[in-house]
Amino acid sequence: MSKLRHIVINSIYLTISRYLVYILQAVYGILLARYLQPEKYGLLNWVISIVSILNILVGFGLETLLIREIARQPNKANEYYAKGLFIKFIMALVMLIGLFLILFLSNSSHTYLFILVAIFSFIGLLANSSIPVYRGLERMNMEFGQILFANLFHLIIALIAIIYLKVDLLHLISLYVATSLFSLLTSIFILRKYFFIDSFFKYFKFDINIAKNAIILALWTAAGAVYVNTDRIMLGIFSSNLSILLNW
Repeated sequence: MSKLRHIVINSIYLTISRYLVYILQAVYGILLARYLQPEKYGLLNWVISIVSILNILVGFGLETLLIREIARQPNKANEYYAKGLFIKFIMALVMLIGLFLILFLSNSSHTYLFILVAIFSFIGLLANSSIPVYRGLERMNMEFGQILFANLFHLIIALIAIIYLKVDLLHLISLYVATSLFSLLTSIFILRKYFFIDSFFKYFKFDINIAKNAIILALWTAAGAVYVNTDRIMLGIFSSNLSILLNW
């Protein structure tokens, strides 16, 4: 396969996967808004907006860095993936403990919702740690497959929970935590089966050099996330009902 054709095919996979995510998330958002009604849906979006900023800190700017390093040294993809996943895991634990302490000390009435959304979101970030591997190795077809599987799986679970089980908001997010954990385990299984030869746990440890190089990217990305989510957070503070307006 020529280099040009390879680039075109990978670009097509990336484009399709991106727009597919937009479509599935739009369908999911409409269903969720109809099911939860404005007050609960607005509350959920307000919580998600705050957790989204924490996501950037958990992500730590690693995706861009790992794509670059894996593209330069494909034979070390396993090592970079495991070390990046470990850093994200530690950051997720720190953010989760910090969030819990803040909510506990402030006596928030939405503590459980915040914690569940944070766990769901952080596990999703860990599951997406495989994406730099796919992009660094120029295997966007694998990324397309993982994204399609994960989003369809979440949508199916949402349909079952909303239409048949008629669960409340907390139980719905609990189901999402379980589906995210399944997606994480699936992504690790795929990487070990098709890409990695060495033991994954051999490199599952902290790397100070990766952390140093990623932190600058993390700060830039965090600033952008704060800018994007500030309006949603402020609306949520005044009235959770208003947050729904930003999703229509």
